[in-house]
Amino acid sequence: MSVVGISVDENPKALAAFDKETHIEYASLLTSEQAEKAFGGIVGLPTTFVVDRQGKVYKSYIGEVNRDELEADVQALLAVR
Repeated sequence: MSVVGISVDENPKALAAFDKETHIEYASLLTSEQAEKAFGGIVGLPTTFVVDRQGKVYKSYIGEVNRDELEADVQALLAVR
């Protein structure tokens, strides 16, 4: 399993500073128009996408999502072979 953050910030230095300040320990990338389209668009921040093994969006959340929901999603995907 991997976690990747995608920032809508346009300044790479601001992203790096935010990651350092908040102790982000996963990869953070800057978004692009193509990336946003691939995920169906970004309509609110934060937005969380749970992606299956084939790269398809399994579920998305706009706003905060609690850990239990994310864990349930990941467990459901891990159970699918």
